[in-house]
Amino acid sequence: MRPWLVWTIGLALLVAAWAVIQITPSDDAAVTPFDVSGAIGDSVSGRAFEASVTDVRLGDRAEADGWSAESTWVVVDVTAQALLDEQGSLLGHADLIVDGVRYRASERPTSVFRTGLSVGLPRSGSIAFEVPAGVTERSGVIELGLTEETRLDSVVRVPVDLAELDRSPDVELRRTEWAR
Repeated sequence: MRPWLVWTIGLALLVAAWAVIQITPSDDAAVTPFDVSGAIGDSVSGRAFEASVTDVRLGDRAEADGWSAESTWVVVDVTAQALLDEQGSLLGHADLIVDGVRYRASERPTSVFRTGLSVGLPRSGSIAFEVPAGVTERSGVIELGLTEETRLDSVVRVPVDLAELDRSPDVELRRTEWAR
């Protein structure tokens, strides 16, 4: 075989190997959730649930049913319902993601977080996130899902600019109720 042909074949194999590496998904891609994006006020449907972030508020003190705590609070008003089955349908995943850092919904106040969802009967209420003060000067994403383990499931993602929110001294969580 001629030397130029050997070099050409070798170079072609290197280019093919590089191309295969570029198009091969990472190990994480095999288990990442399916993002369904929306905006504040939009009703967004995932695999087995539908959710809408209706309002986002910021305050120095959160209050809910006689409970209160001072800190920096981001309170998100949500309406959600199951689409397929009520068995195991909870709003079990609620994260606020800012600069790659995840802030999980607080379980201290009574909220719609971890509330059972029904088919055709939406539930509405608030979810509270306790965050460091500097986080409120950035943009983030609210992520909602049915279970804490979101691998290979759908999650609703709603972007929010925290810097644009008016900060109030007190912010009250809406009571969880059937939506009208």
